[in-house]
Amino acid sequence: MKLLNTQSHIVTLENYMTARFFGKVHTSEYGDLVKWVSGRLGLRRGYGGSFAMTEEDWQYPFRLWTGEKLSSRAGRSHAIVQGVMKMLYEIEQETGERIFTREGRSRDRSGIYCCGTCSVSLWRAMNRGAYSDQRDFLRRGMEELKGHRTGKNTSKRNVGKNE
Repeated sequence: MKLLNTQSHIVTLENYMTARFFGKVHTSEYGDLVKWVSGRLGLRRGYGGSFAMTEEDWQYPFRLWTGEKLSSRAGRSHAIVQGVMKMLYEIEQETGERIFTREGRSRDRSGIYCCGTCSVSLWRAMNRGAYSDQRDFLRRGMEELKGHRTGKNTSKRNVGKNE
């Protein structure tokens, strides 16, 4: 399976995750994959100065791994960017080569990003190690999430739902 699809971050991520799941990742493809993804950093259509989405990314059907469909462009971009960050971190760990700095750039220290969708995407990337020294942010986010639980399989805030 070819990992890199230069028309889409989403397809590239799906290819990578599928290959990883089935143990069929070809590390010889990492160089081209990292070069393409890194080359999209800071371009127009990038979420918060990060990796720019392609036109196909906007057209491609996309759902979170939990099945939720994202309706906002910001939520969609953020979820994809965090997936890319996790992928790059895994490649970095496997190859031992430094690909990027993993400094967190959160605007506040509450543990929550802008909304539930973006918070959960960020927490998943942080939990995987895609950002350095973010344990406190992640801990505060989990505390914030716990504080919104009602005890009836619902929450006062739709953390993790498309808001």
